[in-house]
Amino acid sequence: MPGRKSVPNDVERLNKAFYLSDPMNTCCVENQCYDEYQRIANYTKALLDDNLALFDAIEKALVSSFDDLVKERHVCAVMKSIANLL
Repeated sequence: MPGRKSVPNDVERLNKAFYLSDPMNTCCVENQCYDEYQRIANYTKALLDDNLALFDAIEKALVSSFDDLVKERHVCAVMKSIANLL
């Protein structure tokens, strides 16, 4: 559809969204650790490539590293960051 923005599913933009939102408060922005969430971004991309919904892909990728510490607000923070990057 013309004028409709697509979901960013390239790894660089996903990593940037995770970095900027720092959903798990790792202080990556303050410490300029640009690759803090790189593995999670890679996994999110793989899940998106397998046709998982964006929210579910982000949640599953975060849970893979942070287990039961992940709450809905963490996923929403990344989603908001992605929206701001569009």
